[in-house]
Amino acid sequence: MSTLPAGSAGQSSSAGSAGASSTPGAVGRGMTDGSSGASGAIGTAGNAGADVGAGGMSTGSGGMTTAGAGGAAGASMAGSGGMSGGGTITPPPKGNSMGCTKAPPAGDSATAWVEHDIMVTEPLSQDAIKADPAKGGTYDWTHRNYFLRLPKNYDPSKPYRLEIGGSGCGGSDTVGAEGGYAIQDAGETNAVQVALSYLASASEGACFADDFVDPPDLEYFDAVLADLETNFCIDKANVYMHGYSSGAWETYMLGCARAGIIRGIFTSQGGERLKRPACTGPIAALLSAGADASNDNPIGPLDPSSATAKSLDSLGSAVARDDILMRNGCTSTLTKTWSGASVCQQYVDCPAAYPVIWCPINGGHDYASSLAAAAEMLFQGLPAAP
Repeated sequence: MSTLPAGSAGQSSSAGSAGASSTPGAVGRGMTDGSSGASGAIGTAGNAGADVGAGGMSTGSGGMTTAGAGGAAGASMAGSGGMSGGGTITPPPKGNSMGCTKAPPAGDSATAWVEHDIMVTEPLSQDAIKADPAKGGTYDWTHRNYFLRLPKNYDPSKPYRLEIGGSGCGGSDTVGAEGGYAIQDAGETNAVQVALSYLASASEGACFADDFVDPPDLEYFDAVLADLETNFCIDKANVYMHGYSSGAWETYMLGCARAGIIRGIFTSQGGERLKRPACTGPIAALLSAGADASNDNPIGPLDPSSATAKSLDSLGSAVARDDILMRNGCTSTLTKTWSGASVCQQYVDCPAAYPVIWCPINGGHDYASSLAAAAEMLFQGLPAAP
């Protein structure tokens, strides 16, 4: 077990905005033999910065140390001021969806990914519409799709866990057809599995559109969830999100803005944007990131003036992890090796309902396929949220 020194608090912001980060501490590398890497200096507390998420409380998280790729102790974290902690915390939903007892739409399958078209009726982010007023092709901001695979022997009177996934950039506007890096194989019996699709975007590329204070993919997620709850038997207290690369950025965003709806997340790469919606509460999290310097979604913390930080609009996945630790009310940064996967460290002083597990994997920008079964184990084993 390693003891990790916590950093000092940043200045409180009147609007819950994201602040500029302080200078990072030096990075401590885990040794190849598993011995402790040198810890970086504790970062000074960040001052609260420009408005990002109204309603949250700013705080700094200077000088956290976390597990390195190969050693017991690893990279020292920068103090980052003004991380979004807030908005009103929404209690987890209770009960089953209205789709219980309803026969699934004709054509849905337990072995194939089947396309569902939806209309997004919520008012969309004007910033996104101005950036990309027309999408072209079959789909646009209001006409979207998702893909679904039923559990084997789907019973519409039985409430199922819902697992929603997202793929990396570079696909088409029906990218969900590839399954969103589903963490279970076809033929499983306990979850309705869903894969999201993105749009080809002039500002975002062929990726999910998450880099906005009011991202259009937030309304897209709400429309997908509403359609699922109308037509399928979903346990509303057990909705999970996961993704790789662009899908992981999407997962971090939704795990922030819909923490009262999504019970837990699994990410492979990705991070939190500096421009993002206000966070709404705690969330269970299994977070993986490539520890190699070749990873183009680096762990960080990044220097906010660096080209990488500006390009990603993010300070790295470690800063996203620290935001979740704060939101979950974890009282220390003590870790132990997680029983689900030896590459992962679990923060031991987090609430049982909201564990945080950090997995710096060997490699660059790679999908952590070896952790998919571990993520499923985590989702199945979570206690009921308070």
